[in-house]
Amino acid sequence: TLVTFSTEVYDIGSNFTSSTWTPPSGTVSMKAGYIAQGTTAAAANAAAYIYKDGVLLKQTLSISDVNTVGGYIAIDDIATGTSAYTFRCLVTTTVGTASVFGGAESTYFMGTMIN
Repeated sequence: TLVTFSTEVYDIGSNFTSSTWTPPSGTVSMKAGYIAQGTTAAAANAAAYIYKDGVLLKQTLSISDVNTVGGYIAIDDIATGTSAYTFRCLVTTTVGTASVFGGAESTYFMGTMIN
């Protein structure tokens, strides 16, 4: 599931829009994390993903506690100037769907230029 963001804390260069970061060309570093709640079993799978241009770039796997799960990912990549990065997550539920916490202290996606 694509994690959407309705609020920006800051956006130097105006490279973040519609939950997508499109940085200038160069080496970039990204961090993203989430906390979600839903009907999950203990040790159910959960994952955090960074997509580049709609294709999976990197992923991490985590294991849920009963009804609460979180994930985190940190990666570096080479951006082309048109590369579009998004953050997605997976929460395996036993019933219904999970809800990702919407506060910036719980769910975030950030990127910086490192050269």
